[in-house]
Amino acid sequence: MLNIFDTLYGKLNTGVGCASGFALLLAGVLLFIEVVCRYSGYPTTWIPETCVYLFAGAMLLGSAYTLMRERHVRVELLVSRLSPRTQVLCYLVTSLGGMAFCLLVACHGWEHLVDVIETGETTPTTLRVPLWLTEMPLFVGFCLLAIQFLLQACDKAVRLCAPGPIEGVASKGGH
Repeated sequence: MLNIFDTLYGKLNTGVGCASGFALLLAGVLLFIEVVCRYSGYPTTWIPETCVYLFAGAMLLGSAYTLMRERHVRVELLVSRLSPRTQVLCYLVTSLGGMAFCLLVACHGWEHLVDVIETGETTPTTLRVPLWLTEMPLFVGFCLLAIQFLLQACDKAVRLCAPGPIEGVASKGGH
């Protein structure tokens, strides 16, 4: 059952990761257009703001994909000197800690998201973007990241409980 969920979630995460990559590409193209417009004497007011939202959303939504693909920053100075079983235990503990932190941020993000939806607030800029659009990536991104940490914690727990030696500690996502 966990393998099916892991596979389906992996596909969702990959889709969100690709969308994040596209948002970064779009931000890059828009910034190029802004440079040309400024050089021509016709700067825009909407491109810089749009790029900030695209970049922030891509970072928040792409974080779970980054963790799933093991492309995050990992400091192994001390952990690499431990036995494989102790390394897996450390990764299990850090996965659970990461999940707890992400759930805390997601809960506060949800409260703020509900508040800006109820009040109908917009950004105090020319675009007047509804704040819920700018706040949604925080909530969704941290929920996705919490789920990814949970999946990694489950993987580490299964590996700890399995009989025999533990090999390939960093496979399926370490920290």
